Amino acid sequence: MDQLEKLIITFIVIVVISLIGLVALLVIRDERKNRIIFYTLGAWGMILAWIFVLGLEYYQIGAQMLVWFCGSLSPIAMLVEMTSRHKKKFLITRALIAISVLGNTVGIFMD
Repeated sequence: MDQLEKLIITFIVIVVISLIGLVALLVIRDERKNRIIFYTLGAWGMILAWIFVLGLEYYQIGAQMLVWFCGSLSPIAMLVEMTSRHKKKFLITRALIAISVLGNTVGIFMD
């Protein structure tokens, strides 16, 4: 198996994990399970940002800033989830996690 095949398999695994996690986040209604998926996807979004930044060249400052922005949405969503008592936090935090995971997954594909 050459390097390109390994890279393609890794990318497919990343996309599948991201899509399954996002679908589960939106479909599962049990609060406890949804919270576990939420925090797991938050960590996954930060891991994707880290993987993506490691693949960028040092002179691609704009792309690095965009990746760190997408990656920083995950801890922001987790912080809002833990501290806010507002009723609309559910939708806002899930949207932030989705943007973080999808942004970094698409970014890895575009690199």
